[in-house]
Amino acid sequence: MKKFWLCFISTLVLIIFASYINYCYYAKNINNFVGSMVDIITEKYPEVDEKEIIDLLNSEKITNNNVLKKYGFVDSDISYLKSVKKTFNKNLIINTTIFVLFGIILFVVSYNKKKKQDDEINNLTNYLKRINEGIYDLEILDNTEGDLSILKNEIYTTTISLKKIYEHEYDERIKIKDNLANISHQLKTPLTAIMLMIDTLIIEDVDEVKRIEYLKDIRSQIENINFLIIALLKLSRFDANVVVFEKNKIIVKNLIMDVLKNVDILRELNGVSIHTKGKSDVSFIGDYKWECEAITNIVKNAIEYAKDEKNVYIIYEDKKVYNEIKIINDGTITYEDKENIFKRFYKKNNNDNNFGIGLSLAKEIIEKDKGTIRVECKNNKTIFILKYYK
Repeated sequence: MKKFWLCFISTLVLIIFASYINYCYYAKNINNFVGSMVDIITEKYPEVDEKEIIDLLNSEKITNNNVLKKYGFVDSDISYLKSVKKTFNKNLIINTTIFVLFGIILFVVSYNKKKKQDDEINNLTNYLKRINEGIYDLEILDNTEGDLSILKNEIYTTTISLKKIYEHEYDERIKIKDNLANISHQLKTPLTAIMLMIDTLIIEDVDEVKRIEYLKDIRSQIENINFLIIALLKLSRFDANVVVFEKNKIIVKNLIMDVLKNVDILRELNGVSIHTKGKSDVSFIGDYKWECEAITNIVKNAIEYAKDEKNVYIIYEDKKVYNEIKIINDGTITYEDKENIFKRFYKKNNNDNNFGIGLSLAKEIIEKDKGTIRVECKNNKTIFILKYYK
């Protein structure tokens, strides 16, 4: 639209300019002719006043043209003056040439613009076809400031957004499907064991000692199921991003003391010794309750898999950029375990009674609370390294 108005205004200006030039030439010739006539008349007829001649020329009275017709001048002639006629013809040729050239230029420009638009529309159509085929490449070098280029970029932005939404929804569906399968698998074993023990108690005549043993096993399995359900509920809250972390100063020494209380019974049952080392002023900013649960899960894992002399070490230090907590246990793990240890429902082996959810929950908590966690194997020891940046 802007180009159209530009061409229109340019054409109008050219027409006005050409008309003005014609008028100037015509007026010049007429004035020269009138001046010559006045000079001739006053020279031959001195008694005639110049003012009378000028008044006569400016008169609006229509005179008879019969005298001029005697000498071959007719009304269809452009002018009675050859010089005026010559100038008019010359200007007519020039103006016609200008308009023809301008028309050719305008046609070429319009044709090129139309061809360019057609090419851009074809490219945009092919671009949409590629998007439908799953090819989301954007040709940056082809981008211009035109409307179609802007439309292309908007289509690309919208398509990528929709693609991300689709991929996210697809990943979520796969995750839910896998989680449901894992939960079903995790619950199947303890529920089957509970049903078998209950059937045994109902059908068979077992002695008191055996009955108490079965009941203890049933209680243990129920506690495991309860732990799994609670852990899954907590993880679901993290998945839904509804957990709000408090930001308070946490004294690491006090945090570790509470963790040791949480794992004391498990430590005694496994015969593991826990050694702590660190300064009493080491601290970081975080949510005390959630951090206590995360580190408790890591220490539980260290106790359950401690080997050799069954020692677990908890070392905390204040570094320049971050505060660090290391949880170390005797015994190493395989490369596969190291790569998958934080994955939800991962087990080292099928006979493992662990649900494989504690470390996943711990990692989720620590990272949501702006910390980092990783695992290393060194000198026949497994080391969990937690960092909280200042």
